[in-house]
Amino acid sequence: MADEVELKLELTPDAADAFEASALLPVNPEKIEQRSIYFDTPDHALAKKGFSLRIRRSGRKRTQTVKADGASAAGLFVRSEWERAVKDDKPNLDDTTPVLAMIGGAVDTVASVFEVRIARRTWILRQDGAAIEMVLDRGEAAVGDRTSPISEIELELKAGDPAALFTLARRIDAVAPVLLSVQTKAERGYRLTGPVATMVKAEPIALTSDMTAAHSRRPAAGC
Repeated sequence: MADEVELKLELTPDAADAFEASALLPVNPEKIEQRSIYFDTPDHALAKKGFSLRIRRSGRKRTQTVKADGASAAGLFVRSEWERAVKDDKPNLDDTTPVLAMIGGAVDTVASVFEVRIARRTWILRQDGAAIEMVLDRGEAAVGDRTSPISEIELELKAGDPAALFTLARRIDAVAPVLLSVQTKAERGYRLTGPVATMVKAEPIALTSDMTAAHSRRPAAGC
């Protein structure tokens, strides 16, 4: 088990273009396409307990990760995680992860819930003596034909003072407007599994030349 300290920033696609073109970045980032499958029970028992379970494929490598929702303040996440290599897209849920202890026999009902598909760019930067992995993710979360776009920067502290993450975030904001984000990719995917939001179109209002402004704001009969 390891603790992850990271800062998440949201930005628009146009801002992401400006960020990639800025002089802030070293040349030749690591580039990789990622596909992550998230798993849970039919009633989302893991999510309700504050955990996520995924298998991420990067190239030919597959990594299973269990993450716990940790403390979050001002966009800074400190989370425990359990990682292991796996051979395929089937979770390995033995005693090396907390999943079995949390949901017991329900572990047999764990199945894929949604996917996250990402084009990732990665840089390693130094800021105020700290080593920071900076990642630009562009892609989407998907459940069937429902999708949610993803355009975000993750700053993960590898060594040094966490305050350096915020200093670097201010430098990024100077070249591409960003917002602190508290929503994880898992949360985006789970939101897609809920009911589709509906819109109700207002009925047309018939106005006549003798109406006053007060009359026009009155509800119609039967409302």
